Amino acid sequence: MSGTHWTVPPDVIRKGDPLHASCVAVGGRAVILHGPSGSGKSSIAIQMMALGADLVADDRTIVEARKGSLFARCPNEIKGMIEARNVGLMKVPFASEVQIACWSILAKKSSFACLMSEQHLY
Repeated sequence: MSGTHWTVPPDVIRKGDPLHASCVAVGGRAVILHGPSGSGKSSIAIQMMALGADLVADDRTIVEARKGSLFARCPNEIKGMIEARNVGLMKVPFASEVQIACWSILAKKSSFACLMSEQHLY
């Protein structure tokens, strides 16, 4: 990932403040799942973990820029914890700090309702 340059809005990274995002590591690289409550961040992270990804952080991720790269890590108080809807908090193995390779921005499911009519669903 050396030489990758990111354009990140200044309000996203604020000197170590947690971002409203979950994060998993795949092959040693981080995938950020960024979105509002109810957009599926934790559910997607759990599904990716079932396929071999490692948890980095759930719901709050600290993102830091260093030497032209972005790195993700978990706030200390929630390391190794992920919340599964209708189950509760689960303690799982986790990866520490990981270089970010992918940034996915999620939206609530209801946001897409007006984009497609019923006739296009079949």
